[in-house]
Amino acid sequence: MVDEKKSCCFSGHRFIKDSMKESLKATLKDEIIKLYHLNYRIFYNGGAIGFDSLACDAVFELKSEYPDISLCMILPCKDQHHRWKEKDKAKYIEILKAADDIQYICEHYVPGCMQARNDVLIGQSDFCICYLKNKMSGTAYTVKRAKEAGIPVLNLAVAEQQNNNSLFDETSVSLAQ
Repeated sequence: MVDEKKSCCFSGHRFIKDSMKESLKATLKDEIIKLYHLNYRIFYNGGAIGFDSLACDAVFELKSEYPDISLCMILPCKDQHHRWKEKDKAKYIEILKAADDIQYICEHYVPGCMQARNDVLIGQSDFCICYLKNKMSGTAYTVKRAKEAGIPVLNLAVAEQQNNNSLFDETSVSLAQ
């Protein structure tokens, strides 16, 4: 019997201090490797600026060592990046070109498409890695939906605050209340 591949989604805030980005990406890579050894192969991403982009970079950097992992983009709409800064647009297009799969919720932005994207991320995932500091955010909504669905959530912001080097254990799984 072949073990079924598991999936993980990412959700996090758009604005992360530049001084935190490299260490956060290194932590993401460590956690992805731990999940890989638990048969996680599919990583879903919502394509936002900030944490989502860091998570994409982490997956891409691991693909040479773990070629059977895939990055699947679940995007709210085809034009989500149209009002972004040029450097963020360029990064987004680079990510889309390298992604293994892209799914769009809507053709164009409509109210609710971001939440619908988050619902699909959770609906397709067995685990969620997040970076949640603000309880009034799209990430907070996503983590709440994961909790309601019984999906474990690892909040890297909590681990960062605790300066915890061993993040993937039962004591570090943190669900937003």
